[in-house]
Amino acid sequence: MIPPSLPLRSWARVALFRPRPSSLLPSSCLRVSAAITSAPLLRNSSSTTPLTPPLTSTSTPTRANAHTHASREEIEVLHSFDADVQARIHTLAKGVAEGNRTSLSKAITLVESTRPDHRRMAQVLLALSAREAAASSLSSSSSSPPSPTPPHQDGQDSTATSTLPSSLASLYPHRPLRLGIMGPPGAGKSTFIEALGVRLARAGLKVCVLAIDPSSAVTGGSILGDKTRMFHLCQEPNAYVRPSPTRGTLGGIAERTAEVIELCESAGYDIVLVETVGVGQSEIAVYDVVDVCALLVPPGGGDELQGIKKGIMEAADLIIVNKADGDLLPSARRSRTEYSRALRLLRHRSDYWTPRAMSCSAHENTAIDDVWKAVLSFQNTRIKHSEFDEWRTEQRERLMWKQVKEMLVDRLMRDSEVKERAQSLLKQVKDGPLAPGLAAEQLVNTFLKQN
Repeated sequence: MIPPSLPLRSWARVALFRPRPSSLLPSSCLRVSAAITSAPLLRNSSSTTPLTPPLTSTSTPTRANAHTHASREEIEVLHSFDADVQARIHTLAKGVAEGNRTSLSKAITLVESTRPDHRRMAQVLLALSAREAAASSLSSSSSSPPSPTPPHQDGQDSTATSTLPSSLASLYPHRPLRLGIMGPPGAGKSTFIEALGVRLARAGLKVCVLAIDPSSAVTGGSILGDKTRMFHLCQEPNAYVRPSPTRGTLGGIAERTAEVIELCESAGYDIVLVETVGVGQSEIAVYDVVDVCALLVPPGGGDELQGIKKGIMEAADLIIVNKADGDLLPSARRSRTEYSRALRLLRHRSDYWTPRAMSCSAHENTAIDDVWKAVLSFQNTRIKHSEFDEWRTEQRERLMWKQVKEMLVDRLMRDSEVKERAQSLLKQVKDGPLAPGLAAEQLVNTFLKQN
C-alpha cells in the first residue's frame, strides 16, 4: 500500500526483482568466523586451504555494536512526526533490515527525495535501519554456530567460485565492501560490473550495484539505461541493481549515493558496486564514498596520460585496462605498461599499498578473478595496518560537513527575509551597479542576523 501522506510519484520506483532468498548467504558459500574481526579468505574450489592467510584486525568496535541503541536526537526527530508517519518509518526500516527489496527500493526513493519533510524522515530511516540490522546481526551471530565451508563437490560449477571469496561477512561485519568503478565514457564499465557481479553473485555473495546516470542539463531528465546493459546480472537472485540520476550533481555520483550505500549495508549486501557516470580529469567524488577506487580505461585512444590526467589517477587504487582481447590486446598491454610507469610518479593515499595497473576483458570474461584478487589484497593490507576504520571515519566526517553546507544553503534560500532582500538586490545586479559577490555577502549577512 502506498502511504497517503507521500505522493504516488515518490514511491513509484521499486525494484523489478523476485523476492530475495530467506538466508543472507548460502551455507555452502559461507565461512562464519567466531571472531568477527578476522579477514576474508580467497578459497580454491578444490581445497579448503586458504590462498591467503587470515589477518587479525585491530579495529575499533564494529558498527553493529555502535547502532544497537537509538540516540537522543533520533528519538526527538522521530517523535516530531505523527503516529502514522512513525509507523511507516518503522515498517520501512524493518523491511530494509530484513532484506526486502521492495522496502529497500522505497527507502532509496525516500532518501533521494528533495522535499524537506522527506529529508528528515530519511535521516531517521537511515538510523533505524542500521539499528534494526545491527540487532538482527548480533542476534544471529550469537545463536548460530560456526559452519565451515564444505570442500568442492564433483559436478559443481567451479567457474564462478574458483578464486572468489567464501565470505566477506567475517571481515566486514554488517559492512559490505564498497567498490567504485570510474572511467571515461565507453570504457566498458557496465560490462565489467556485470561480469564481476555475476561471478560474485554465483559465488554466494549478495551484490548491490548503484548505477549513476547523467541527467540532462536542459530538461533535468535521465534515461537510467545502465541497468539495461546488465541483463544477466539482473537475473541473479543474489543481485540488486538500482539506477539513480545525478540531478546536476558533479563528481560522477548522485547527491545521496553515500546514504544509499548505508541502506544497502542495512539490507545485508556483501558487495556494493558504484558505477559512476563517464568522468573526466577531476570528477572523483566516488573517492569519498567507497573503500576501493578502480579506474577503468580503454586501450589506445591516444595519449592516455594526457586524456585522463593526474586528478583521477591519484584517486585510483587500481587502474584496469579493459577490452584486452582480439586486435586490441597489443594496445591494451602497451597501455598497461604506460599506466604502470605513471603510477610510480604519483603520491599514494596508503603508505602500505602501491596502486597497480592491470588488464582484463569483460567481454570475454578473462582476468576478472585477478582483478578481484587485487581488490581483496588492497583491503587486506588496509586492515592489517589499521587503515580501514580510519578511512570509514574520515568519510563519515566529510559527509557530515557536506550535509551541513547543503542544509545551510537550503535554509538560506527558504528564508522569507532573504527572499525579500534578494528581490531588490537582483535588480541592482542585473542593472550593473552592484557586483554579484557583494550582493551575495549582503544576503548571507541578512540570513545570519535572523539566526
